Amino acid sequence: MDAAIPEANLQPARWRFGDAELDEFRLEVVRGGRTVAVEPKSLELLRLFVRHPGEVLTKDELMEAVWPGRVLSESVLARAISLLRRAIGDGSQSVIRTVHGYGYRFDVAVERLTPVRSQSPAALPLQPGGQPPLRPNWKLVERLGEGRNETWLVEHGKTRERRVFKFAGDGAGLSTLKREITLQRLLTESLGARSALVPLLDWNLQQAPYFIETEWCPAGSLEAWLGAHPGIGQEIRLELVAQAAEALAAAHTVGVLHKDVKPANLLIVETGGRPAIRLADFGSGALIDDTRLQALSITRLGLTRDIRGGEPSGSLMYLAPEVIAGQPATLRSDVYALGVLLYQLIVGDLRRPLAPGWERDIADPLLREDIAAAAELDPARRLADAGQLAGRLRAIDGRRLQLELDRAEAQRAAHARRQIERWRARRGWVFAASGALALGMALSTGLYLAARQARDQARQAEASASAVNQFLLDDLLAATDPQLSGRPDITVRELLSIAAERVGARFAAQPLAEARVRRTLGSALDGLGEADAAGQQFQAAQVLVEAHAAEQPRLAAQVYLGLASRLRADEQLAPAQEALHEALALARSSRSPELELEARLELAKFGPPASTLETTLSELETLHDEAKSRLAADHPLQLKILRSRATTLCDLGLIEDCERSSAEALALSLRFYPATHPEALISRYVAGSALLLSGRYAEARAKLESLWADARLALGAQHQISLLVAQALGIVMDYQNDDRAALALIEQTLAEQIRVLGPRHTDVQSTRNALASLYSDLGRVAEAAALYRDVYAVQVAKFGAGESYSLIAAQNYGRMLQDLNRWDDALEVQRQLHAAARGALPPDHWLNAVVEYSLARTLGRLGQHDEAERLFATSIARLRRLPDVDPRYLQRALQLQAEWQADRSLPTPPRKMTARA
Repeated sequence: MDAAIPEANLQPARWRFGDAELDEFRLEVVRGGRTVAVEPKSLELLRLFVRHPGEVLTKDELMEAVWPGRVLSESVLARAISLLRRAIGDGSQSVIRTVHGYGYRFDVAVERLTPVRSQSPAALPLQPGGQPPLRPNWKLVERLGEGRNETWLVEHGKTRERRVFKFAGDGAGLSTLKREITLQRLLTESLGARSALVPLLDWNLQQAPYFIETEWCPAGSLEAWLGAHPGIGQEIRLELVAQAAEALAAAHTVGVLHKDVKPANLLIVETGGRPAIRLADFGSGALIDDTRLQALSITRLGLTRDIRGGEPSGSLMYLAPEVIAGQPATLRSDVYALGVLLYQLIVGDLRRPLAPGWERDIADPLLREDIAAAAELDPARRLADAGQLAGRLRAIDGRRLQLELDRAEAQRAAHARRQIERWRARRGWVFAASGALALGMALSTGLYLAARQARDQARQAEASASAVNQFLLDDLLAATDPQLSGRPDITVRELLSIAAERVGARFAAQPLAEARVRRTLGSALDGLGEADAAGQQFQAAQVLVEAHAAEQPRLAAQVYLGLASRLRADEQLAPAQEALHEALALARSSRSPELELEARLELAKFGPPASTLETTLSELETLHDEAKSRLAADHPLQLKILRSRATTLCDLGLIEDCERSSAEALALSLRFYPATHPEALISRYVAGSALLLSGRYAEARAKLESLWADARLALGAQHQISLLVAQALGIVMDYQNDDRAALALIEQTLAEQIRVLGPRHTDVQSTRNALASLYSDLGRVAEAAALYRDVYAVQVAKFGAGESYSLIAAQNYGRMLQDLNRWDDALEVQRQLHAAARGALPPDHWLNAVVEYSLARTLGRLGQHDEAERLFATSIARLRRLPDVDPRYLQRALQLQAEWQADRSLPTPPRKMTARA
């Protein structure tokens, strides 16, 4: 058994909370002057709570701390909590508060009545020239570092091979060695021998001084290497931080925290004259999820939960503020250390702290942004993943280019605003009319170009062009003249309404000209969010071109494309597909590669999402190649293809590729359009959504907040694009634990979407899903279940039980029924889901495995153990065959299987547990 760790915060003490005291020397609780009986496990829980007042302690942390190494049901913990509440008089549950679906919080002020004592590490009798224990052919050469443990360079007497030994002389030091062995084994077996870690070669845990043996890196630590290369350029410095971030991100993926990231623990290996980082020294590390340890059958040596106390480990300069304040370390704490390291490498001084005013030392605004994002004082707003920092540093050149584009756009917009202000000052009320006139001129340009193209084909089109121009002059532009209309403030919507009312009379004898005008009016109204009016214009244009499609196939194809877009937005999917097939045939007849590619692009997006995403991506790649060869290099259709490719990559879970593709699409958008044009707004939304999916919540929130403001200003708060952005922003707020803001925004967005789009629209179901997830996180499980039930019913009615979103909705609904202890109802839903998924999905699809272990959990609770055992085995085997699936699914399956096995061994299996599937 590991030696106890004699850290200051673990020493026995007397504590006061409310009207009670805990005396750890006597192991008793006194309340109101009288000693009260406390069950031993409940007492251990109380000892943890008083050390962490106000913190949320997860169920897993509490169970590992009080019942280490045992797999138990949550009912055991719930019983111990109940007994503790009874002992300390917490009948109202106001002291030990339940955080539903997560854990418990000790919500009362705590005072330590016993002073903290310190303890010094044991001294080791090691000297240069001596021999390490059990290694007669090796000698100590040089002490490399000291602290709780001593690190030495050793050399073989004959081969002159060198290694690094880390020695410990007492139980505390031995525990750090054991911890490092466990974490290194986990990392090596999970990430492979070629990962950016210093290999662990051997260890001695039997005879003092204890030690571990690792490879020696001749170039030394990052600090030593930089000292030997003082003139190294910034590009290499940034690359080294990126490598350190990637190594740390890899460790985080298997649940390992380093907790002591600093230059001394970043070693350098030189390959081909270029430095490469190796991450070393996990002696202070921690494990946030031990599922992989169990899966790999690695013995749990030296690991105690941070929840059990202890002073903050690590070097003070690199410790995150929340850790210094006594909070447990997290992934973001390691990211903070990287932020400090990045600052130091840029300024060229590894001893300079990240003090207030550090921004003055960093000339590059993007690097200032990166340091601020990684070293943000508030962990909720800090970068959530070390890999994000690596990606930002690796993309620095492209980001600088984008920054220049943004600046140029800002200058252009500022110039336009100044111009408008000058016009406003000179013209007064004429300014309002000039805005409408500008739109009219834009409309005129599009209509005139269409008319000019027709004129080249036949003399009849000359009359059409003349009629179009006459319509613009007499009907539209005249409406903007205050002297004729009596209105100095006519709006764009009113101008388009006037055009829609007059177009039929003006072109009564010219159906093709009328069709062109109505198609353009439909596009303009659609862009303003006037869905019904836009649909009327497209349908009227369709009627007009049907009789002339053979002679004007290009115009007919344009009309059908516009009609299909409107039908799809209204979720009339079958008519939309019919219109697209008609548009494709007409585009090929007109020999227009632009229209043909656009029709194929829209058809490519119609496949059922879960089962044909790879096919969709393949078609988009083909379209992208064809567009480059058949269209101009800067054709706007390239943007639509690239943006669709980005969203498909996100749907496939290829987040890094999605980020790159969405950034490329955004840069292209800003070449074609102003930042507030609907096309640019959609591209900005896709880019922000990619950041959200990648876990870069602070960046995503900043981008989406700016986008939401622009969308409301340009399109109005009720426009479909504005509402989509609001939904994504609410999800980011939820992920950042900004629950109040998230709840207000998502509920408001849902109400607006229902009013604008109707209760069955896909956007509405997506927002309901987001709101249900938020309700579940807030412990409002019944409300979450009701929302998931509604989403499930609507999706099945619209697309059938086998459609991918219907399957996911059913899975969410079944999980909520489990949380509500409605096991029989859950079984009914999950039986139907199981059958539907097997009929609709490929055999090795990840959702089949999730459905199986969720159903197995319900069957186990209802006593149907044979079928539960079979489904657990099938699910786990399926997940192990799928290397690209999120590893959390396998971890969850193993966890639920272990809980079921533990419950099965009890005399009476509990039926009142709540857990997240």
